[in-house]
Amino acid sequence: MRQKSILTVFLTLVLLSLAAPADAQPVRRPYLFKDARGELAQARARGESEVVVVIASMPGRNARVAAAIEAMGGRIGFRFDEVDYVRAWVPVQGAEDLADHPDVHSIDVSITNRSRSFGLAGEAPADYTPKLPADTAPLPADTVWPPVLSDRPLSDRYSPIGDLRAI
Repeated sequence: MRQKSILTVFLTLVLLSLAAPADAQPVRRPYLFKDARGELAQARARGESEVVVVIASMPGRNARVAAAIEAMGGRIGFRFDEVDYVRAWVPVQGAEDLADHPDVHSIDVSITNRSRSFGLAGEAPADYTPKLPADTAPLPADTVWPPVLSDRPLSDRYSPIGDLRAI
């Protein structure tokens, strides 16, 4: 019995020493994900001078991030210091530099109201016909080409309630 209590006290002390302090800073993500880098490349190809970014700042550093954005020629669209959030327009070439800023926890490029298909879906010329291999049957007359991206995943999201018989 005594060994169990000693072991319990020892394990408790080990766990308490391993616990992170309450004021520990979260781990930074000092890079852009692949899709965000692709959005920047598309913005450069379209000749855009700025992109919209959403930023989570390190705790308590939102004002410094906002100052860095303005120093690089960007403009703040929305800032909420209580949760360290900034949405801003920044120069295309400055978005990747901003991801390296030590006060930025994470950053992403916003694509609101823009297709991820580089402007091709639904915008083909009226006289456009797809080029198919010679041995392929022709497309039916009602085929839309190139395919138009749907908003179905967003407007009609999957819900497991029916599958779980929880209705």
